[in-house]
Amino acid sequence: MDVLLMLLGALLGMAANYATSQTDHVPWPLRLLREWSVPLVAVVLLLLVAGQVWLHFLERPVAIARTWNSEDDGGVFFGRDSEIRDLVGRLNPSAPARAHRFVAVIGPSGSGKSSLVRAGLLPALRRRRAGG
Repeated sequence: MDVLLMLLGALLGMAANYATSQTDHVPWPLRLLREWSVPLVAVVLLLLVAGQVWLHFLERPVAIARTWNSEDDGGVFFGRDSEIRDLVGRLNPSAPARAHRFVAVIGPSGSGKSSLVRAGLLPALRRRRAGG
């Protein structure tokens, strides 16, 4: 549509130039069109390019940068209490001699491993170490 409008403006400019090539008794609207056709086509072209650039930025999806805050999301994380208790028991047991330095959380993609650790385990360890 935009290209069609641009071509139409250019065509009108050329038609006005051809129709008014003789300067005898040219109606003022055609004279005005002849004098301003090239600058108007340039302005319309610039406006169309600027409009396309503006639309490109409006239609482009904005990436939402969200940092994971386990404490904020820990309050809405639920349903893995037994797994959290098991992991806390392995990493921070009541008998320090039985503590594990490393515990692997494995599972298929999308099964909630990151949520279990970040929103479940880490807040539970913080609460336990704080005495709560």
